Formats: sequence, C-alpha cells, structure tokens
Amino acid sequence: MIAGGSVTFNTSWGDSRYVNENQSSSVTSSMIVNGTVGQSDVSNGYVNLSNSQTVSGLKNFTSQIQFSYTGHPPVYITTSNPNGIVVKNNSSSYPTIWSENQSSNGSNTIYALNADDTHPPIYAKNEGNINPNYIVGVYANVPQSTHYGIGTNGRGYFGGGTALFTSMETSKGTLMPTSPLIRKVEVYLTGSGTLARGKVHVSLDPELADVTSDSEPIRVIVTPTEMCNGMAVTEKTSRGFTVEELADGSSNATFDWLVIAAKAVSFRDGRAEPMPEVVPTADEGLPPIQ
Repeated sequence: MIAGGSVTFNTSWGDSRYVNENQSSSVTSSMIVNGTVGQSDVSNGYVNLSNSQTVSGLKNFTSQIQFSYTGHPPVYITTSNPNGIVVKNNSSSYPTIWSENQSSNGSNTIYALNADDTHPPIYAKNEGNINPNYIVGVYANVPQSTHYGIGTNGRGYFGGGTALFTSMETSKGTLMPTSPLIRKVEVYLTGSGTLARGKVHVSLDPELADVTSDSEPIRVIVTPTEMCNGMAVTEKTSRGFTVEELADGSSNATFDWLVIAAKAVSFRDGRAEPMPEVVPTADEGLPPIQ
C-alpha cells in the first residue's frame, strides 16, 4: 500500500500493437493463426516474411511488403475470386511490383497461370500522363541484345495502327527502321542466279518451299546484274521458277531475284494462312475486390 501521492506507469517504451517473442510470457508465433490478427492490429509499415512464414488476408497496406524465400515461391496465391493479386501504386518514382530472382536453377521470377478463356494471366494498364518517348506498358530487359526478351507460342498483336519498330546503331547514331504494313500473310525469299545460254530454272530450297502456299501463285521479281537483252519469268510454281533472256538471247548473265509467296498454314497444310477477321482484345476483367 502506498499512502498519498499517485502511481503512474510509463508506456513510452513499447506499443500495444507489437509482440516481442523474446520476452517472458510473450505471445509466440505458434499462437497466431489465420484470423487472429486483424488489419487494424498491423501498422502501415514494413511487413517482412521469410522462409515458411505466412500471412492470410493481407490487404490495404500503404507502405511496403517484402517476401524473401530460398525454396518454393515466396508468394503463392490460389483463389476463385476475380483477382488473385491487386496492387495499387500512387508513387511516381517506384515500380508497382518489383520481382527479383537470384537463382540460376531454371526457376521463373514470375509465373502466371489462368484457366479463363477470355482473360490474360497478366494484364498491365497505365493510366498516367504518358510521355511518348518512354515505354509505359511492358518492358523486358535482357543481358544482351542478342538474347530473346519476349516470346510466345502463338500470334502477336500490336494495336494502334502502327508497325513494329527497332533500333540499329550506325556510325552516325541510332537508326529507327520499321516493318512493312501489308494485308496478307506472306513469305519473302531472296537469292541470285545465272543464265545458262539464255535460260535457267531456279529451284527453291525444299525447306523454304514448305512454308509457302501451293494454293496461290508466287510472285517473282528478277533484276539483271549484267548486260543482256533483259529477262522474263516464263514459268513458276510453289517449288521454283524459270527465267529466260528476252529476244532469244543466249547470254550467261547473272541476276538477283525476290519471291513473294503466301504463307502456308503449315508444311502439312499447303493452304494460304488467312488474316484474322476479328481484332483481338484484352479484357482486364472484373473490378478489383477492395
């Protein structure tokens, strides 16, 4: 019993929201199960999970969440909800998701699997004030320019009505070439030949001929590279063509040639591959669950 005065308890050393497992009679991690720690119990600070530690129901953190693990994926989410992971970023300087994989055993940094037949496994959307000189969608950085950065086992589509662009270093700087815009699925083959007494038959490489359609005639452009009476293509099939000198010429002039052919569906199906009839779209799905 204390007579007179008052007794106070100084709580400035700690915070009721935090638990130190090293203290005696403390709450240990084995006592915390899914559902016992609510959102209000965890501050908007830094949540660090390592190895086999898990947290169920994380959402609405306004700072940083870091997962580090040396075994299986540090984050594995399986859900029947419309959105598996929803990440919002209000920063103008930092990425929304930063994923790093320091393993060299063939594992993926990000692996996305979706069983839906109309929505992509990964959907990226940028609603910022776009700078036209920056890549603001998806960018893959590989160690060298000879490495493949993006690949698919299906078709590729680029909207906006523009062609594909690339950059090439020259002695005067960087050159920006583009691809031709055509309305057919075509194959371009090139080569050179020599007349033999005014005539020659050019056979296309069998492997190259396998990718050209036999249902549409090929187009052949011939350019003489030596003086002669001129040249004409007098016969052509999907397997080759015949070049003859004009005016009954009998020279041994050389020439370059270009073959433009409709692409075959496959080497087993010689029909011309059709152009898509519908412009593909990407559906971002249902609104995120808040």
